[in-house]
Amino acid sequence: MNENPIKTIRQIIEEYLTEQKKRLADRTLLSYRDAMNWLLCGLRRNSCTFLDEEELRLFEKREEQGIEFEDFFGSEVLDAVEFGCFLGYFLPRKTCVGREGAKKICGIVLHFYKWLVENSYVFDEDMEETIKNLREDFKISWQEYEERIEKYNESIKL
Repeated sequence: MNENPIKTIRQIIEEYLTEQKKRLADRTLLSYRDAMNWLLCGLRRNSCTFLDEEELRLFEKREEQGIEFEDFFGSEVLDAVEFGCFLGYFLPRKTCVGREGAKKICGIVLHFYKWLVENSYVFDEDMEETIKNLREDFKISWQEYEERIEKYNESIKL
């Protein structure tokens, strides 16, 4: 971990969104911004699970000073594992966006992952395979989530 990364996650996301603004309609850009906000929520929530003790201790000190996760860390915490946690766990279980909203967020987040690799923020020799696997994991997790909800709804019918 680099205590003073060249670019923070917030700066990287803003760079991505600025680049997307050149090609997207305003309404679509809002969807991209929303997807990035959901991704940040997932990263913040899961941060204590993937940071080592030293990183967590340093971050907790900064957090006490009001510094947010995305303003402290850079691309060193953006890898396929974290995207997998977001798409395979956080998005299906911790958001209330519905199936179509989740599919849209998944597509945008995967586009962001590809952009990170193409712009050398993340190293991934087999990006296309990683994206394919992340998309498949999301589909499986979403299906499992829907099945659990359906079973629960059936169990409470009078």
